[in-house]
Amino acid sequence: MTLQLPPIDAHAHVHLAVKPDDLQGLGAVVFAVTGERAEWQKAIARSDPMALWGIGCHPGLAEAVESFSADAFTEALQSADLVGEVGLDGRSPAPMPAQREAFRAILEAVHASPRPITVHSRSAAKQVLDELESCAQTGAVLHWWRGSAAETERAIELGCFFSLNGAEAAEPKVIDRLPPTNVLTETDYPHSQRSDRNATRPAAVDTIERALEQSWGVDRAGVREQLWRNLETLLRQTGCLDRVPLGIQREMLSQHPAVSDLQARTQSAGAFAGQVKEVLSDFVATYPGLDRAAATSQCRIASTALVERLLAAGLPARLTWVRGHRVTPTEASRVALAADRHVVVRTANGFVDVARRQFDPASEHPRIYESEAELAQDWIEIDDGPADGGVEDERWRTLTWSAAVDRAKGGASSRFSSHSERN
Repeated sequence: MTLQLPPIDAHAHVHLAVKPDDLQGLGAVVFAVTGERAEWQKAIARSDPMALWGIGCHPGLAEAVESFSADAFTEALQSADLVGEVGLDGRSPAPMPAQREAFRAILEAVHASPRPITVHSRSAAKQVLDELESCAQTGAVLHWWRGSAAETERAIELGCFFSLNGAEAAEPKVIDRLPPTNVLTETDYPHSQRSDRNATRPAAVDTIERALEQSWGVDRAGVREQLWRNLETLLRQTGCLDRVPLGIQREMLSQHPAVSDLQARTQSAGAFAGQVKEVLSDFVATYPGLDRAAATSQCRIASTALVERLLAAGLPARLTWVRGHRVTPTEASRVALAADRHVVVRTANGFVDVARRQFDPASEHPRIYESEAELAQDWIEIDDGPADGGVEDERWRTLTWSAAVDRAKGGASSRFSSHSERN
């Protein structure tokens, strides 16, 4: 079988002296992690077409923990595309208080400037989750995760991703507990060679991909598609789509059907905030079918009109269906609540709901969601198919809901927090 999408290695230790051409020759996306401050400047100076280089403080290295500087990390973060390897290690020679101090400083910096962050948790799963819960993250990837069933459920609730390697395939512990939407593959090269003899280089993820085929009941192409969808979600939730190397962007644009509209969403957040909001302001003030005080029940008509305005301004936009209330709204229009789906406008780096007040009279008007992670605070599923297609064209998938994002945004669904009933 010929696979169009390249493999993904979401955690590998790559020597900084490795040439970009050699790394590109792997034909894969690689998250190349570092372990100490001395490596940061060389890492952020790299410009590999298919690799993200991280800045890290490995908790298993006493020297790295001792030499960590929060100020230096915050400064380096502004030029970094990835954070890792960081975390806590219950068997490290580094004192746990010092590990915690470094990890907390890193989480605080990444909370302010979100990045994908690959997290080490050997013999410290609970402690790591405590820290992630205390400082919300939108892109935490638990690398080589071996937590208990309860800890795994807690990590899922926190919105974490999980990067699995051949060790999990050899001794399965969590693979069948994880939602496919939260999984990435890794090698942890060279360390995973202890349990996966095939992991002789970064991106050698064949062993874990075969295990995912069996766990998910799909073929290898299906596994790759899901992994790329997850990668796109991770990058989008952290606002890093426009930061990733062009080689990765090209792969997403040219080959990944789940993100065929990625180009519309890779505009900068500043462009979205400026151009789109300018059109929205004019639209709300002038469109006769949309009242400022209460959105019309004809959401399809109003949304179509907004799409036309955005396209006329040269801004990509299209209608998108959502369904299933994350929390049942108690003050919704009966007509709106009875509908089996709702339409929103998908545009650059986000979504616009011109009729959110049908469900929540106190909502901002129109309601802007700057990512799918925010949209997931109100809705459970999204349709990737054409908005005007038939039933056979529908491609519903579950939105990745993150309690961490909810807290970071001040609780997008907090207005319904006193009502626990869910559809």
